Amino acid sequence: MRDLFTVGPVNMFERSLRVASEPIPYFRNQAFSDVMTEIKEDFLSFLNAPEGSGFVLLTSSGTGGMEAAVMNLCKQGDTVLVINGGTFGARFAEIVSLHGFRLLECKIPFDEDLTEATLAPFENEKIDVVCVNIHETSVGKLYDGKLLGEFARRKGALFIVDAISSFLADEIDMREFNADVIITGSQKALAVDAGVSLIALSPEAVKKQAEVNCRSLYFGFGNYLKDMERGQTPFTPAVGTVLTIQDRMRGIKEKGLQSEIDRCKTLAEYCRKAIKKLPLSVPSYRKSNCLTPIIFADGQAKAMNEYLVKNYDIHITPSGGANADRLARIGHIGNHDIAGLDRLIKAMEEFYGL
Repeated sequence: MRDLFTVGPVNMFERSLRVASEPIPYFRNQAFSDVMTEIKEDFLSFLNAPEGSGFVLLTSSGTGGMEAAVMNLCKQGDTVLVINGGTFGARFAEIVSLHGFRLLECKIPFDEDLTEATLAPFENEKIDVVCVNIHETSVGKLYDGKLLGEFARRKGALFIVDAISSFLADEIDMREFNADVIITGSQKALAVDAGVSLIALSPEAVKKQAEVNCRSLYFGFGNYLKDMERGQTPFTPAVGTVLTIQDRMRGIKEKGLQSEIDRCKTLAEYCRKAIKKLPLSVPSYRKSNCLTPIIFADGQAKAMNEYLVKNYDIHITPSGGANADRLARIGHIGNHDIAGLDRLIKAMEEFYGL
């Protein structure tokens, strides 16, 4: 049986699989409006969003949510600071440049954390928007959201947070972070089908998007915010995925949000302790509960992944580029437990002949 220790898509829960197997209903009616309204209320509640916050549901990947946030919340002439510590930070930077905004990059070396000293060179810069992938998924590094939020407040800047792989795995609090935008995706810790982005907008972000001339029909937030007043989207959403998101959020409410975060934390801590049995290492930087990054000093990362897939149909998250042979990532989001981690670790031990 295929076991996905990846970071999206992930193993879905049985409850979600049952909902996903149901026939797709019609959606331009009050019943679906009620579904959308429930999702909005739950999402904003999970984030501790400020009163008056807006909600946008896009049928797109997380990258679509990132680009839409930049398109709707940056004006021509704005200077955008992007925290760039890996593949997804570089993607945010590419989006900002593509749309013609002035880009500043705060580059974070692989083995370093983000600190006050890292931000010091930008204290005297004019900055209108700060963008961050709060969990740089390509290396498993978790940034300090409160630190970045305080920096954005000092600069009078809007703060856009991609929490695509961190939502439900780590503590994500809009008020504590002073965040104006939080983005997540359906295929991460929500653990349903890929293809939906959920975006929360602070009252300040709602106000600014109305002032921005977003030159996009599909990605313009204005129509989404207006249609959400009646629980609808301006364009056809991924109806089946929306219904599984509703049910998944209900399940989280039943057990409690903190219980879901703690579940990921327990798996992450167990995995990192178990890795010590192997000739591998885990980076010392601040990490998300979403995944455990593993360094292969022997360059066997790609070979390990191929061995696990061929012999056990177990999939860990590979890396690309310069990290292809030296870094892999074990995901802790989705339907996993300690027994499953034990099977993975045993198979890794076999790879090394232990």
